[in-house]
Amino acid sequence: MLVVINSLPLRKIHYKILALLIATVIILSNSHVAKAICSNGLVDKIAEKITVLIDSPNPGSGVIIQKKGNIYTVLTAYHVVKNRNLKYQILAPDNQRYQLNYQTVRPLTNNIDLAILQFTSAKNYQVAKIVNSSNVQRQTSVYVSGFPLKTAGVRASVYDCRDGKVIGNANTASVNTGYTLIYDNPTLPGMSGGPVLNHQGQVIGIHGQGEEFIINSDDINPDIGTVKSGRNVGIPSSLFLPLLDKLGVNITAPSHTENLLPTSRLEELLSQGNWKEADEETKSLMLNLSQAPSVLNQSAISRLSCQSLSSINQIWQTKSEGRFGFSIQVQKWKNLFGNKFEPTNENFENFANELGWRSRGIFLYNHQINYSLSAPSGHLPRAFLDGPIWGKFIAYLDACRI
Repeated sequence: MLVVINSLPLRKIHYKILALLIATVIILSNSHVAKAICSNGLVDKIAEKITVLIDSPNPGSGVIIQKKGNIYTVLTAYHVVKNRNLKYQILAPDNQRYQLNYQTVRPLTNNIDLAILQFTSAKNYQVAKIVNSSNVQRQTSVYVSGFPLKTAGVRASVYDCRDGKVIGNANTASVNTGYTLIYDNPTLPGMSGGPVLNHQGQVIGIHGQGEEFIINSDDINPDIGTVKSGRNVGIPSSLFLPLLDKLGVNITAPSHTENLLPTSRLEELLSQGNWKEADEETKSLMLNLSQAPSVLNQSAISRLSCQSLSSINQIWQTKSEGRFGFSIQVQKWKNLFGNKFEPTNENFENFANELGWRSRGIFLYNHQINYSLSAPSGHLPRAFLDGPIWGKFIAYLDACRI
C-alpha cells in the first residue's frame, strides 16, 4: 500500500516548517535504523555467506539456493532482474563478480514476483537452507539481509542485515504478487530480493517491498521526500517452495532435528524477563534435542546439533544483553582452566563458584538461584545439566566453536 500525503498551497514559511518536520521524521527514522543492525550473530554470519548483490543501474539482492557442479542458482525478486536490456553482475560473498547470462533468468510464475538466475564459478559458496514458513507467527523474530543502494554518505552497496518481527503471515497467494509475509524490519532500497531469515539463519521468505509515505509537494523532491512507514513485505517460502520444485531446483533442507527446534517460547519467556521459566524451557529443548529421557549424559551431549546449540546460545545472549548463554560459560571455563575439559569434581566446584551456583562451599538449591540480570555473567542457563559432566559439555561447545 502506498500512502500519499498531499500538501495544500502554503506560504514559504509553512514550507520551511514542513521541511523541518520531514527532516525530523527522517532523523528519527534513521536513529531507529541505526539500532536495528542484525543482533543475532549466527544469522548475520550465515546471511553474509549466502546473500549476493545483483548489480545493475537498478541493483537489488538475492540468495544462493542451489549448487550443481560449478553452477549456482540464485533466488531473487523478479522486479530486480525484469529488464533484459540491462547488464547484470553477481557480486558473490567473497567480492568476486560474475557476469549474468540473462538466458538463465527464469520467473517462477506470471503473478509471483520471484525469479531464479544462475552463474558459474569453480569457487565454493555456501548455499541457503530454506524451511517452510507456514508456522511463522506474529511477533516471531526475523532478519532481512541484502545490499542497500549507494547514497551520498555511503558510496558503495555494502552487505547489511536488519532485525525485526513478523506483523502478519497470510500464507496464501493473492493479487499482490505473493507478498503476504509482513514484518517491521527497517529495510532500505536495494535489499529487494534478499532473504528473510529465522533466528537459525534459515530462509523463510524473500524480501521485496516496503511501505512508504510520499511527501507530495511542489517544493519538495519526491525522491528525497519519501519516508518509510516501518512495514515491509516479502514472499513466504510456503508459496515458492512448490514452484522451485517444479523448476527442478533441489533445496538444501536442514536436518530433521534442526528444522523442528521450537524456540519461539524460549524467545517469548526471555523477552518477558522470565528467566526461571526460560531456564526450564531450555532444559526441555536440550532433552528433546539429545533424545535424553531426564538427564544429559556424555552420549546425549554428543547427539546435540551444533547449529541448534548456537541458536539457543544466541537467543540467551541477545535477550540478556550479553550476560547469559553457553558462549559466556565456555569463556568462564577457559579463563579458569584453559583448554582442559576434564570433568572433575574440583573443576566443577571452581566453575560453580565462578558462575554463582555455589556459595561458601555449598551448592545452591534451585530456589536460591538468582534469576535476574544482577546474577553473575554466565549464571544461566543451568537447569539442564549438573555435576562434573559440565566439563564434557564445555568441551563439546568448544568443538562447535560456540
